[in-house]
Amino acid sequence: MRTLVGLALLLTATSAFAFDSQCWPGDIRRRTTVDQAACFEGVAQCGDGPDAARGTLYGEHTWLVRQAMLHAGLGPRVGDVALRYFTDRAPVQGDAEFTSIAPVGPTGPQVLIERPMTIAEFAQLPDWSYGMGDWMTGNETCPATNVLRGNLDRVKHCHSFQTHMGSVNSTHFLPQAQHIYARYHRLALAVAARCQTMANA
Repeated sequence: MRTLVGLALLLTATSAFAFDSQCWPGDIRRRTTVDQAACFEGVAQCGDGPDAARGTLYGEHTWLVRQAMLHAGLGPRVGDVALRYFTDRAPVQGDAEFTSIAPVGPTGPQVLIERPMTIAEFAQLPDWSYGMGDWMTGNETCPATNVLRGNLDRVKHCHSFQTHMGSVNSTHFLPQAQHIYARYHRLALAVAARCQTMANA
């Protein structure tokens, strides 16, 4: 009987009013808030890999963190981030579909770029990147071991949540997620301490 009731509920269920991890192609931050994005269904999604690192990570995780930030008194001025750094804009994996947004050192060609981001969006990073380093380098390589690599299609496949990221990305599951959080928190405190030292100098 329970099976029949469950089946009936499943067949008659409408779409939920929640939303999951989403990545909107390009930068939509200035024209769409995360609250507005929650109301949209059937939006175009970023592709796996480099496309996601260049998109807007709006969705359930971002919305929840944004609400927590507002509840804690952290307004919009705290949430917006513009990362400015130099890259060489080389073709990703030799393919002209994407130009690199990975940071480069002082030697060789340099182009100043700006990557918009909001703090709350980092909550969705584990669904699209293997970690902060992977996202920062544009999801342009495959950090997972024992995976075919060497061209753009393989990099995209490596970042597929269904085939790779959902099962091997350690930032998704306990206890690894807790260790990653603790590591990033220690790094943030160390950076804050250096900033304080510079401010006091």
